[in-house]
Amino acid sequence: MGTVLIENIKTVVSGDLKEPILNAESLFIADGVVKEINTRPKADLKIDARGCSVFPGLIDAHHHPYFGDFHPVVNAVGYTDRYMESGTTGLVSCGPYALPGHPLGP
Repeated sequence: MGTVLIENIKTVVSGDLKEPILNAESLFIADGVVKEINTRPKADLKIDARGCSVFPGLIDAHHHPYFGDFHPVVNAVGYTDRYMESGTTGLVSCGPYALPGHPLGP
């Protein structure tokens, strides 16, 4: 996966209720894990946050997946893009529903 350095961060939200905001202007990430805070080692990818905030990824713990990026019943074109744009990086599948052939009907 490589290494990533995110610089020029305004706010880092930790996800920890005991210390929700970290005093950090940069994050060094290796293999998907934050390894260092406020250091600037050489990285494979360098991202300028331009004063934006950094949050941990959100998890949708109750999701009914669609096939591909389209579902005829709920007009779900682009729904995976919208999930990522809103910060959701993980989904827990509760199984598909409202599909042709499903016991509840389409």
